[in-house]
Amino acid sequence: MPSSGEDKLNTTESLNSIEEGLPGKIFFRSHRTCIVSPNMIRENSPLG
Repeated sequence: MPSSGEDKLNTTESLNSIEEGLPGKIFFRSHRTCIVSPNMIRENSPLG
């Protein structure tokens, strides 16, 4: 599984399907195209 924004995973499986198999306390859906581990977030800053 990718560990950073620079890695990509090519799959025919939908993100919904992948998300269902992940532990909810470790990962969350941050956007319709991203599943994120909060443990990997270093900084949170507003856009704009």
